[in-house]
Amino acid sequence: MLTGGTESGAGTSKQRSKSVLDGRTAVLLASCALFITACVLLLRWNDRDRPLPEAEAGQTVLVTAADVGALTPYEPSEGDPLDLNTATMEQLEMLPGIGETLAARILAWREEHGRYERTDQLLEISGIGKAKYEAIAPLITAGDDDLEGNDESTGSR
Repeated sequence: MLTGGTESGAGTSKQRSKSVLDGRTAVLLASCALFITACVLLLRWNDRDRPLPEAEAGQTVLVTAADVGALTPYEPSEGDPLDLNTATMEQLEMLPGIGETLAARILAWREEHGRYERTDQLLEISGIGKAKYEAIAPLITAGDDDLEGNDESTGSR
């Protein structure tokens, strides 16, 4: 009887150690997956400043997802902000904080209401709050009507 009890206890002990080992293995595997994910993200982050490939006339250039990530946000030259009334989806997406969804909403608003008369009409769009608007306001215009000091009706230039 004593021998039977000992064997029974040893079996339970082995089951417990196997259970603990399985738990440790799961934690180790999860840690490895997290580490690999962090490495991939870091490599992509470091690759963002890589210049786009250049091509000569008539040459075809393969543009990869990494190349697309190297595109810089919209930065107008001085006195040349992005016109909300003529901007394309791609141009709107280059504004800081404006992705595909918000760009589509900006275009939908324009289609539904007509021309933007003022840039602050963007505040009527779901997803564009005061902070986001203030971040992009210097980069956008609602055409000639929105520009300061550009009053052609008075004849001044």
